[in-house]
Amino acid sequence: MEINLSSEVINTVCNSLRASKHSLEHQLSVSIPNKKVNPNKKGVIEHQLAEVEEALAVFEELAY
Repeated sequence: MEINLSSEVINTVCNSLRASKHSLEHQLSVSIPNKKVNPNKKGVIEHQLAEVEEALAVFEELAY
């Protein structure tokens, strides 16, 4: 499968993924420890963070 993406689109996706990564890291480091949170929520956020990091690695590779 071949997909044509402009460098602008790749940069936009990378920026969005970086923002998502930062938000998820913030939730893990600040929000969750300071509140009583459903234990499953931490697991969900950790899983989302891993997927965002994987996607970011792919798009950063495309950017270079």
